[in-house]
Amino acid sequence: MMLNFILILFLFLSGCIVGGVLVFLFFINKKIVLHSDEIENKKEYLAILNSHNKIEKELVQYKKEFNNKYVDDGYDAY
Repeated sequence: MMLNFILILFLFLSGCIVGGVLVFLFFINKKIVLHSDEIENKKEYLAILNSHNKIEKELVQYKKEFNNKYVDDGYDAY
């Protein structure tokens, strides 16, 4: 009984270690490569970021205008 528990614990821990190594190799390593690509293309990255911020500001402004235009006056249309 105790031998089975130790065997299961050993298999679980070794599986966690192998899984951690695989996650590091496939995902974290890719993120490091992608991050270095962003540094190399910093001007392009900043251009995309600025256009994204501009679109986000326009959407926030539109939402504010929409909310101000259609304020709930308590009347429910049927």
